[in-house]
Amino acid sequence: MNPALYAKMPFDPLKDFAPIASVASQPVVLLVNASSPYKTLADVVAASKAKPESLRIGLAGNGTVGHLAGEMLERRAAIQVLNVPYKGAGPAMTDLLGNQVDLNFANTPVAIPQLVGGKVRALAISSPQRLKSVPQLAAVPTVAELGYPGFDAITWTGLVAPAGTPPAVVERINSEVQKILKRPDVIEKLALEGSTAAAEGTPKQFADYIRSEHQKWGALIREANIKLD
Repeated sequence: MNPALYAKMPFDPLKDFAPIASVASQPVVLLVNASSPYKTLADVVAASKAKPESLRIGLAGNGTVGHLAGEMLERRAAIQVLNVPYKGAGPAMTDLLGNQVDLNFANTPVAIPQLVGGKVRALAISSPQRLKSVPQLAAVPTVAELGYPGFDAITWTGLVAPAGTPPAVVERINSEVQKILKRPDVIEKLALEGSTAAAEGTPKQFADYIRSEHQKWGALIREANIKLD
């Protein structure tokens, strides 16, 4: 995302690293206050179409995955919401709980405790598949299955090394990472925060994924004219 968000970068994410392995992914969750009149994503879309920019969406910050998931939804659903950026996920959640904003695309570590406490309602998640590993989110539909096929807005993590790292070293580390990600204790630990261990993949597959994400988010950021300088 950053090369599209910032005019200058101290490194090139496509050239300065040797991708090793994808590690985990995590969706963002579209939340409303438990007292909200909006029960479904369709309710949100209908309300926004009836009165553009009447719904306020709290952002953990400009340029975050939650922000861009909202921008993606606006374009896919042909709606307009009012972005309200905060300095972090905590303040954004606080104002959702206080009904200062109507919506929040929150990351799972922030969303799960509030769902457990019954203070918010989850309308949809941004990953291509449902998050069955988290009891509070297992039944929550994806944005894609609610009428927006191909919707995919996730946070992901992976391992990279400096460009020029010997291929044998990259392959060895990749092999060890694949073993670790299959361990039940690792899978369970990731699930506690709403993350999913990455499926088995080669360094080339991870490199291809980085390029595809670079292109996808870059196009959206430019279209939405989001700048952080």
